[in-house]
Amino acid sequence: MSAEIVIVKAGIATTVQDLGRAGYRACGVPHSGALDALSLKLANLVAGNPPQLGALEMLYSGVVLEVRGGSMRFALAGAGAIIEAASKPPRPLAALASAVLREGERLRVNDIRASAAAYLAIEGGLAIEPVLGSVSTYSRGELGGWRGRALRSKDALPLNQAKASPGPARNCGRDTRSSEPASASALGT
Repeated sequence: MSAEIVIVKAGIATTVQDLGRAGYRACGVPHSGALDALSLKLANLVAGNPPQLGALEMLYSGVVLEVRGGSMRFALAGAGAIIEAASKPPRPLAALASAVLREGERLRVNDIRASAAAYLAIEGGLAIEPVLGSVSTYSRGELGGWRGRALRSKDALPLNQAKASPGPARNCGRDTRSSEPASASALGT
């Protein structure tokens, strides 16, 4: 069995998004892609990925997911959301910093605050085949992402990387005395 994440509880509109697919409007295919491209890039940077890699986009509410068959390093960026390892007792996790979940552990992203979207990037990304050069979900056309739709409970998404890389947690270079992130210049914006 390869490593995967299983959606235990789906959010309102959780989809797979990257920076979108350009050049297909004439064929009736919109750009799609992340609602907040900067937050997607930031989550990927902290997770150790290229900025354009696909991630989970959560709108208004988060998800509960479980890691099976391996471990994963992840990072969350975007709107203020409370994230925690769903252990007993729950262990709070920092946004804009990477953390590792091991086999059987659960991650809970609670309601998203202060904005509409948050992004959960997984080191190495999801093992999802691109459609027209992108893994972005275009739900209306049932194209891309995970089966062309929003994620549902019991969906099992395969990971490109079976084990989280060793090493300490990464963060976005925030000054611990401030809640402001580091310069966005590293994100290619």
